[in-house]
Amino acid sequence: MIAYASLAGHSQQAGLYSLLASLALYAFFGTSRHLVVAATSASAVLIYSAVTAAALAPDTVRGYATLAAGMILITGLFFVLAGMCRLWFITSFVSRPAMEGFVFGLAIFVTVSQLPKLFGLTKGSGDSIRRLAHLVAHLGDTSLATLVIGLVALAVLFGVERFAPACPGDWWCSCSAFP
Repeated sequence: MIAYASLAGHSQQAGLYSLLASLALYAFFGTSRHLVVAATSASAVLIYSAVTAAALAPDTVRGYATLAAGMILITGLFFVLAGMCRLWFITSFVSRPAMEGFVFGLAIFVTVSQLPKLFGLTKGSGDSIRRLAHLVAHLGDTSLATLVIGLVALAVLFGVERFAPACPGDWWCSCSAFP
């Protein structure tokens, strides 16, 4: 949630608050026990790109937050209306290659956006290619402690997934690999 909030241009606290709010709202209005209600990297990037477009371009953090909240509410309203009108069939018009291309591009964007945090560097400005070039140009300024902690955390996350597949990566889970 914290990473998604930063992708959307919000503070880390906003990610935690949105998680708590979405879970509480779904507890009242939701119908499925198996549905996951949370932000996604796609929604975070789309909010950021839509709100920071040249036509809107908010000057203050408060203005950005107001525009982002408005966009989220309007999107939610459209989803409710589309559900009431049973417009689910529209998703069949989006081709699989188009969706896979979007997801792959999103993965590249998210990776390039998060790499500076792994290396302990400031992120560059501009598009993904310029940000990646900025990262490569400043690799000499890498914070070794930040990099080591980040790599250990990634190794633990991927290791738990690899060696304890029944455990979803949570330390507090009760699976046989962690007595």
